[in-house]
Amino acid sequence: MAKKKKKKKIALYIIIFGLFLTIFIQQQVIINRINRKNTELNKSLKSVQKQNETLKEDLELTKRDDFLEVQAREKLRLIKPGETLFIDRNNNK
Repeated sequence: MAKKKKKKKIALYIIIFGLFLTIFIQQQVIINRINRKNTELNKSLKSVQKQNETLKEDLELTKRDDFLEVQAREKLRLIKPGETLFIDRNNNK
């Protein structure tokens, strides 16, 4: 009888250990997946932050008077009073 109880106890401990081991392995797999996703998202975040900085610099550039003047002259063909606009017909822009 004592041997049967001892075997049942050992079997129960093995089952419990197996369950804990299974749960631990599943958690490690989930943690690894989350860490990989976190790494990917951090790379993406850095890229977006860099793009955001570039856009902020571009926005600041557009606020400058000399930028606005160049855009008005080149894109809208505006001129200052007393100036004459010359158009080069040979220029293929």
